[in-house]
Amino acid sequence: MKKVVFLTILLIGNTSFAEGNDSDFIGDATMLEDGTVVINLLASNSDAEPTVGHSQLIYKTTDLEYENILKHIGGLKVGQNKLVPKWQQ
Repeated sequence: MKKVVFLTILLIGNTSFAEGNDSDFIGDATMLEDGTVVINLLASNSDAEPTVGHSQLIYKTTDLEYENILKHIGGLKVGQNKLVPKWQQ
């Protein structure tokens, strides 16, 4: 079960994740000491009036989607931070 902690929409200049314009990734994930996975997502567009959205998802070890999230990220160790690839549609 995923939990959205906060969502903020900002109207600012053209911004993309990790300043690398790397559209293969949508954010980053970190594993806390108790195994909780915290995912910070960032979405943006390049319209004339750009919009950037930030969201944080928290997955506890007891959440139903926990193992799927770890698999999607490619595994994660306590204290480790990894980029989160886009989900294939």
